[in-house]
Amino acid sequence: MLAAVTLLIVSWIPGAVIFRAPCAARDRRAALAIEERAFWQVILSVALSLAIVLALAAAHRYSFARLLLADGAVAVVVAVVSRFRLRLGRAAARPGWTIAFPIALIALGAWRFFPPAEYVIGGKDPGVYVNAGIQIAQRGTLVVQDDAVASVPAFARDLFFPQHAGQPYYSVRFMGFFIQDPATGAVISQFPHLYPASIAIGYGLDGLSGAREAIGVWAILGVLAVYFAGARLFGEPAAFAGAGLLALNVVEVWFSRYPNAEMVMQALMFAAVLATARAHVDGDPFFAPVAGALLPLLLFLRIDVVLAMAAVIGGVVLLHVRRVPSRASFWLPLAAGCALAAWYFTGPMRAYVARPMAFVQHFAVWQYALLAAAVLAVVGLLASAVRSRRLSAWIAVVTPTALCFVVVALATYAEAFRAPSRWIAPHDAYALRTFAAFYLTVPALIAALIGLVDRDGLRVLRVLLLQDSHRAASFLDRAAVPSRHPAGNAPVHRRGRVRGRAAPRSDVGRRSSGVLAAPDRPAADWSRVRRGAELAIRARVGAAAETRRVRGHHSASRTPVVVDRG
Repeated sequence: MLAAVTLLIVSWIPGAVIFRAPCAARDRRAALAIEERAFWQVILSVALSLAIVLALAAAHRYSFARLLLADGAVAVVVAVVSRFRLRLGRAAARPGWTIAFPIALIALGAWRFFPPAEYVIGGKDPGVYVNAGIQIAQRGTLVVQDDAVASVPAFARDLFFPQHAGQPYYSVRFMGFFIQDPATGAVISQFPHLYPASIAIGYGLDGLSGAREAIGVWAILGVLAVYFAGARLFGEPAAFAGAGLLALNVVEVWFSRYPNAEMVMQALMFAAVLATARAHVDGDPFFAPVAGALLPLLLFLRIDVVLAMAAVIGGVVLLHVRRVPSRASFWLPLAAGCALAAWYFTGPMRAYVARPMAFVQHFAVWQYALLAAAVLAVVGLLASAVRSRRLSAWIAVVTPTALCFVVVALATYAEAFRAPSRWIAPHDAYALRTFAAFYLTVPALIAALIGLVDRDGLRVLRVLLLQDSHRAASFLDRAAVPSRHPAGNAPVHRRGRVRGRAAPRSDVGRRSSGVLAAPDRPAADWSRVRRGAELAIRARVGAAAETRRVRGHHSASRTPVVVDRG
């Protein structure tokens, strides 16, 4: 009973109170489907708990009891300020038949993602994450004071941990753990601490078993985040088909069973994208600060998240150019979070960003000049577009189309022409070929690229792809494209159509790649459900066949084994 109460405090109660607070047009979010409301309450609670863990650990004051007190205090303060008016009332949408989709995905994830691996390689990424998380849980800090290191006399340090000249740390305590100061014994893990913070929460809930099972929970949240973001764009049946096939994919299953940061990124990034669409397209003011807080929170997970952040922020800027006003409540938490991340990476985690910083610092003068010129040109173009409706309309059409062209060109180069050289390692040069050959198949890659540019092109490949059950596992897009309305000028729900008329060819890029587009929610279409079920069955057959083929190259093992090639 106590474990259930603590789980609710950490993962639901604070988010539920915040979500139900009578502010920021509560009736708008109350009208969301009940399953999405529950999803947001969990995401808000988890994000808040992770932020509290990081803050307390940075101050060397973390403990699970303090986390519970902080979460409870937030819930109580918000409830008191709201005068306990937390009922959504008549504005709340009633449960519909679509509630079965996320329930089914949770059941599928519980079956596919558990139990987690019990064998974790120390020193490699999984071992570093687990040890860092348990150190936070047991010692309450990001930087651990190692008495064994501090006790070594200065004259004898080179015998045990020789100094690494030119590095932002003194030496290595163990693989993946850096000695910052040998005099005090300060040691910090190699990777950012957002995922270890969730491991610390799992450890507080259920010891070592809870620490291991944290990654499975993140995988389920990731699949649900994909589903709700897909439901926002394509409707629930198509989103369910895509999320269900994702849960069946061998890559998703593999990463859901051993410690890694990718599953956390999947959950929080798709949630941030959905919150951005809700705030800036649907006009719900509540989700603007949610998106602005989730994006910088991801910086404490992986440094390469800046690429995804740039894409989301770029979409918001383009909306502003199209005279869709952006909200200050989005930019303020985003700026504050980025400032905290800057302190984090220049302070405790300076060793983590040493290599990216060295890469940038070794640019030639002409590279700096070219980068500065490109930034100035983009800023000037956007500033001019704000004042010119004609230019803003041109940018809205050209930008997504150009991005589609770039993606197709780069994918074609990586699949057909990229080769190892003195600048490109073989595993990097063949990365897309390896992924397509083992996990996606080349026909499915081609279908995905055609679908990015023009979804109608997928109809040409439908017969070829569905003839082979091995290929059907990756044919996701058919479930997302309902049939055309028999009346050519009738409103339909397609990204390739606009309501009331056929979309012009010049609008292909925007309708095919606009993540922040706002299609009207379609009514329930049981033919799409049937097609989604057919796809899921075919995908299961293909996945089984693929599994048998892969097992021929690896030794039989019933427990996930971490393979890290360094």
